[in-house]
Amino acid sequence: MFMSLQINVILILFLFTAYSGFSQKNEKSSTKPVKIGILYINDNLINVSGGIKAGYNYLGYANVNISINTQNANLWKGGKILIHPASTHGGEPSANLIGDYQGASNIEAGNHLYMHELWYKQKIRNLNFIIGLQDLNANFAKSSIGENFINSSFGIHSIFSENLTTPIFPLTAPGFSMSWKISKKFVFQSSVFDGKPIDFENNPYNLKWQLDKKNGVLTIHEIKFSNVFQDKLKGTYKIGIFLHTKNVNKNALKIVNGDTVFVKHSDYGLYVNADQVIYKNNEKKIGAFLQLGFCPEKLNHNSRYTGGGINFYGIFNNKNNSTGIAFARSKLIFNNTIHETSIELNYKTLLLKNIFLQPDVQHIIHPSGTSRVLKNAFLFSLRIIWETILL
Repeated sequence: MFMSLQINVILILFLFTAYSGFSQKNEKSSTKPVKIGILYINDNLINVSGGIKAGYNYLGYANVNISINTQNANLWKGGKILIHPASTHGGEPSANLIGDYQGASNIEAGNHLYMHELWYKQKIRNLNFIIGLQDLNANFAKSSIGENFINSSFGIHSIFSENLTTPIFPLTAPGFSMSWKISKKFVFQSSVFDGKPIDFENNPYNLKWQLDKKNGVLTIHEIKFSNVFQDKLKGTYKIGIFLHTKNVNKNALKIVNGDTVFVKHSDYGLYVNADQVIYKNNEKKIGAFLQLGFCPEKLNHNSRYTGGGINFYGIFNNKNNSTGIAFARSKLIFNNTIHETSIELNYKTLLLKNIFLQPDVQHIIHPSGTSRVLKNAFLFSLRIIWETILL
């Protein structure tokens, strides 16, 4: 069944690739009022040894990105509307095979068909304002080099995803964001989000929003420095702080009138991201990244996060390939463990127009996503990425 499903998916991708390659030649996208992009990611993941058990899972993630430019539509200047539905489907290897805490695949989410983002943005000079359903990780705590890896922690620090009710993939939340481009090299941005998105069980399409002061708010503030040292070897450095006014920590329990309840409390933290090109020669380059995250140990079971790695681009005489190695380490204070460390090695290359292949190997030390003591896990995955612009 899995084999036939993959063959059908690949055939569809080939057909769409041929079509999109033709359609993109007809008109310059910069003048279009409406743009439509499609992304499909497929992971074929095998847990070879360790973890909960050996086995195979097929995972899929699809989304449609529809943007409307109000100026190109002859309405008003500086406006943009984003409609971003998505679908996740397939197995859950971290939950059922590996038992890791950080998440070996960044598309694992169960089976959902939902609205990922739905917002309006208005640009006024060097200010941008966004209101609506948003993904925090689309703009904050993001590493352009780290996101090339498959483990979830390289996309968003585990201090966000595991300690807080954070509006990130797959469950986003309504919020208000502002970014201020102070200069070519400095940007400040700030957001406030609903403190507790309604879960998929009670909100299957993520279109049910309910702002309740009992759930508090999540605020995040970040300053970004770009190309501070030199313009040739580009680099981006981010420092951010966040505060959740009424967070529900998974371990913060107390007894009230004989019942066990979760405690709501203020929670906060600090993070640092660094992306730096350290070598460049024509289309060949080497980029490195570093991620740090800190939360109070007394409030959170993941008080420290450290991640980093290096990517080699174009080393096989093709600008569309990269080879990288990275690590992600979370300091933990539960399940009788002190840390979980993931080491990842991958290669990404362009197979056909708009289709990438990405074989990936991970070694996970002390998988800590369950109450069981698990052996170190070794896993292999093959990711297929297809993306194109229809309009």
